[in-house]
Amino acid sequence: MKFVKPKDSMNSTVPMISAQTLNLGVDLEIVHASLWQAGANADQMGCWADDLGSVELLSLTLEKGASSVLQSQPEDFEKDLKAWINLRENPSGYFQNPLTSILPNGTDFEKHSIEDVKDKDRLRTAITSYCESRGNQPCQEYVNAIFEELYMNAMLDAPREAGGKKANKFVSFYLGCDERRIAIVCEDQYGSLKMTKLLARMKDVYERGAGDAIDLRGPGGAGLGCVIMLEKSSLLCIGVVPQQITTVAALVPRHTSFRKRTDQKKSIHLVEKVTDQSQLKKIKPA
Repeated sequence: MKFVKPKDSMNSTVPMISAQTLNLGVDLEIVHASLWQAGANADQMGCWADDLGSVELLSLTLEKGASSVLQSQPEDFEKDLKAWINLRENPSGYFQNPLTSILPNGTDFEKHSIEDVKDKDRLRTAITSYCESRGNQPCQEYVNAIFEELYMNAMLDAPREAGGKKANKFVSFYLGCDERRIAIVCEDQYGSLKMTKLLARMKDVYERGAGDAIDLRGPGGAGLGCVIMLEKSSLLCIGVVPQQITTVAALVPRHTSFRKRTDQKKSIHLVEKVTDQSQLKKIKPA
């Protein structure tokens, strides 16, 4: 892997990366945000930074084509970089088993599937119980807020965007954790999310403010909900296989205080292409 540092390293915190990690992902390249060029090969490249705000992060993905923007504390960067390498080398793995893809050192994995809105209370109780035993109060509140947005997007927005189709469709939620974070993942069987439209809506919410960006007379969109998820997580991963599956994952710090969460660095990964469509269809039937 090629790791491209900024030209002026004095103004950036450049993390240390071992030779072992640099030998992974031989076809991949991760470039500092100051050097990222629009039109870069996003399938083989990622962007890293240490001080980007949410609007800058979205601009890199939406306007400059970065499929990943990775920001981590220096002591965590190498571990998160390895997870990025795994995701880019095997994007179909994210749809086959999202927890092991974005949380490779995770444990305590759970899966809960629902088909009807009447199951929401049961699902919320399971998620609350999971977080209470593994995270502090801020973590519990943030995961619950993210759950509400994921549930709304999967149970209401996804079938509407798919033309109202509901037959034989179910939604699955996954939970997992590592030493730093709790992962909450939502998977629907519609694949109706439009990535560019979503990112544009999110950026609009930031730039105009939530009140001005929401159109109460129109169909709206998931922009505000995904802004909430981005703000309450350290990493948001959004994956779509059109007309098959949408998988959205958020990683939430387990033990960070409310005050320190306001300074939490944000990362985003977008997954739109898979390496093995036939294997994906076998594991995740439409």
